[in-house]
Amino acid sequence: MQIKFLTSLIPLIEDKYSKYFARYNGEVKAISSMETAEWLNKFGLNILQRGESLENILKIHALIRQHPDLDLFIQTNPSYCCPSLVTEAMVSKIEEMTGVPVVTIEYDGTAGQKNENIIPYLKFAGLF
Repeated sequence: MQIKFLTSLIPLIEDKYSKYFARYNGEVKAISSMETAEWLNKFGLNILQRGESLENILKIHALIRQHPDLDLFIQTNPSYCCPSLVTEAMVSKIEEMTGVPVVTIEYDGTAGQKNENIIPYLKFAGLF
């Protein structure tokens, strides 16, 4: 009952504040709780779980709905970050579900040029 109450309360609060951000974010397409549950289920997740990986999947869902013309997701990770590794393990499913390639850049504290990994995707955009 608590979850049902909170899921019914959240849209009310979002509506109250979304008008202030609409001029910056544009009109945000509302996502029903059923649609969210179906999306999470495709990744073996549910709304009762917590953590960065769940939040990443929810953000991807919101981004792809709001901006269906996205060509690339770039995931940046600190070295050996467990939630990032879990999200990285879902990359093939993310690409399958969205049709958008995912490039992972892992920052390991060295001075290496990690950002160069995205150059091929930028140079040959639309071919992937």
